[in-house]
Amino acid sequence: MTNPVIRLEFKKFGGLKYISHLDLQRAVLRFIKRAGIPIRYTEGFNPHPKLVFALTLSVGTESDCELVDIYLARDPENPETPIITPDTFVSRLGAVLPKGLEIVSAYFPETDFADIESSDYLITLFKSCDIDVAKRLSEILSEPLEIVKKGKAGERVVNIVPMVFSWEVLEENGETCTLRATLCARQNEYLNPDHFVKGLMSKCPEIDNWLVKRVSINFKEGK
Repeated sequence: MTNPVIRLEFKKFGGLKYISHLDLQRAVLRFIKRAGIPIRYTEGFNPHPKLVFALTLSVGTESDCELVDIYLARDPENPETPIITPDTFVSRLGAVLPKGLEIVSAYFPETDFADIESSDYLITLFKSCDIDVAKRLSEILSEPLEIVKKGKAGERVVNIVPMVFSWEVLEENGETCTLRATLCARQNEYLNPDHFVKGLMSKCPEIDNWLVKRVSINFKEGK
């Protein structure tokens, strides 16, 4: 194990759902240092700690499954042996985490973030009037639904319907509708759940607000 990595899975909830992804990265690094966990740094004139997060979320989104790969420092005398075990990692880090960040698990990963296929979300839609959301969603997603996506190469119009792998309404009443949706999370086809909802709202103005919680990240079959 020449480049030992521990994958940390944790929950983000409460007030900490409102911090940016960059601030989340800084916070996790600060707590790792506070816990005395020996992490690896890049080489060069400006070394920085090696942490790799999977699938950034928009500000205001809770998550049951944030993932980050943490590259551990190596013992020069025993480079093939991890300098810390996952159990010790959890014990140390769990003792310093604040309310709003909670460890789910830590382990030596056998998958790459490049193998992520999809993510599951619980989405609560708030309605301005009593409509049948399940019926409206079926109608909207039965034909192309285009949104404008911004990227490094500029803006492009994308039909997001093929990126919606599945959805189902779990509960609906006069004011809200809760659905579970599985959205594409491949490297070049990531569908942000907020973009999904905004696309729905463009066709269904009776939806005027929403809340999102990510509940799982799914890797390719067999990965």
